Amino acid sequence: MKIVCFLLIFGFIFCKDDPTIAFDIWYNYEYNLQTQMYLDYSFYVFRLPLSYVGRMDMEVKIHVNDQHAFSFRVYQYNYEASMVNILNHDNYEYEPSLIDELPAYREGDYIVYPYTFESFADGKYFGIELTLPNFNYNYIYFRVNSQKYQYSNVKELELNKDYAIDTSIFGGKVIPTGYQIYIRIPSFSQDNMEIQLTTHKVYNKQTAFQVDVCQYDKTPTESQIYYGDPNRPCNREIQNISEEEKLFRFPFSTESDVNYLSIRIINKEQDLGYLNIYVYSETGMKIAVLVVVIVLPVLAVGAIGYFLYRKFCGGS
Repeated sequence: MKIVCFLLIFGFIFCKDDPTIAFDIWYNYEYNLQTQMYLDYSFYVFRLPLSYVGRMDMEVKIHVNDQHAFSFRVYQYNYEASMVNILNHDNYEYEPSLIDELPAYREGDYIVYPYTFESFADGKYFGIELTLPNFNYNYIYFRVNSQKYQYSNVKELELNKDYAIDTSIFGGKVIPTGYQIYIRIPSFSQDNMEIQLTTHKVYNKQTAFQVDVCQYDKTPTESQIYYGDPNRPCNREIQNISEEEKLFRFPFSTESDVNYLSIRIINKEQDLGYLNIYVYSETGMKIAVLVVVIVLPVLAVGAIGYFLYRKFCGGS
């Protein structure tokens, strides 16, 4: 009976179909191969637009108890490759070599296996083929991670709070020149604001960073954050006004009916070992002061009154 079961399972695995479609993907997004895509393929084919020349990582994230068993092929196209072109590897220009493989790293209860490759000039699309010999994964995600090399995923920040960039994601433990940081943050209408950047070293006050801010009436999508929206107001290349050596201040004001901001910070001229981001809001600071001056004393008086009531009146 055990032999029959083994043969049935063996036959089930090797009767998996080859894919008939290629999946469109984007950088820095995790794609769940169990729910977002079909898991009855022997391998997957992805189509990815080529956005910049440089290095990036293909990554598979699986549960720590799952087996590490998969492989990649990458094809670069110098034309607008169709799904059929990608699926059939038609007329590709170049097959980048993979650095197989970089050290795996933990993310909670999961392990990420990265494979680095590099794009070249004049390309338009990548075709990526992922083979999964073992189909019994409890958890499997796939992403193309460029945030160590070119630009970040969208960071969700809060007003009037410090945020230090995690440099551990970069191989050399520095934020590389040209790196772009993308932020989505709630805001207030008709508010005076500043993007404040703090470094550990002295850099050129006018050219070290480029800061762009766009304003939205509702939560902006990732596409709007990365590419902007011509129908929404934006403050481009805001000028630094700080004279302090290691502090940069980029002031701007929000318009009416503004509830969210997207922020792009570009590290223009140097590798950075440290960068702290602080998004100052005048309205947000006033609200915080009111809470401290009015609301907290009221709550304190109420708590004291309740304590006295329980102590002297609660038993009667």
